[in-house]
Amino acid sequence: MSVDSFLVQPLIIALGRSDNHVLLARHARAMGVEYLGFEPFEAKDLIQEISRWRTKLASVTDFRPVILAAIDSSISPSLLRSFAQSLERETGVAISLRTDPTFLESTRPQSDGVDRDFLYALSIARSPHGQISIWPVIRIDRDGGAQPIIDEGSLAHDGADSIEMLHEFTADIIDRLSKDNFVGLMTYVVDLIENECEKQIEKQIEKQVVRQEFGAASITFWSESACYTSATEQLVRTILDLPLGDARLIDFEEFFMQEEFDLPAGAISDPIRPFLHLFARNPRLKVSYPTNSEWRRCVISLFASSENEGVSEMAHARDFMLGNDFDVDR
Repeated sequence: MSVDSFLVQPLIIALGRSDNHVLLARHARAMGVEYLGFEPFEAKDLIQEISRWRTKLASVTDFRPVILAAIDSSISPSLLRSFAQSLERETGVAISLRTDPTFLESTRPQSDGVDRDFLYALSIARSPHGQISIWPVIRIDRDGGAQPIIDEGSLAHDGADSIEMLHEFTADIIDRLSKDNFVGLMTYVVDLIENECEKQIEKQIEKQVVRQEFGAASITFWSESACYTSATEQLVRTILDLPLGDARLIDFEEFFMQEEFDLPAGAISDPIRPFLHLFARNPRLKVSYPTNSEWRRCVISLFASSENEGVSEMAHARDFMLGNDFDVDR
């Protein structure tokens, strides 16, 4: 691979749990991006004995921009800061720190001790450009079962107050994350507590965040096969500052198309650039480079409301990947 290729191919250095690295690395490499993941203990070892890792890090950071990010709540703010400082000092590489360390603190408000029949989980992703993506709310039952809320009718048995409070909670969270310029993925487990008000006859529902998790978590894994864009793929997109995908539940009544083809030499000089256009144009579109193809092959898959729409979108994506309309803004 040429030096010119390295100049445009970023490297993600990610800190987090190994099970999450498996998922994120697959998505990153499918987008033509190299991914280097460290578990918390490995990150600590790297800080303490940086000389052991200097050669390895230099071999993967030469001639390319480096993006550093935490991918889950296993990383503390102090560890992220120390890792970033050590990496820049010892390698001389300018690091783009995608994760604000202040968002790594998980909050667990004090519980009232009441055992609830169910809780709600809400996952939200936000990109550096401020694009917001929200997955369907998940209803978690006492036995651990989870069910995505498809529409408000699914919440009818929980009460109109619950529906209203969930809408208010979602709006409040979006407003807070936007004001704080949050980048990444956050999941909130919410308990709607019903209390008798001493001065009111009506019952008042209060919001309580039982658990808050940054990044990829076990509670987001359900989206891997249920949504157009999973939480882990969306997290990779936020790290790379790519347009976010459609986080809704897949409508399997839609028309599905997939095509794999060879790319001509020189068609792709920057593996990331096509996604900036194609992902923004169609959030239900997926484009990937098969492993070890060195951008010589491309796989495109998409959902469409009709066969005609699918054929049209596939033709445009294919032309764009083949380099036939890079200068066309449409």
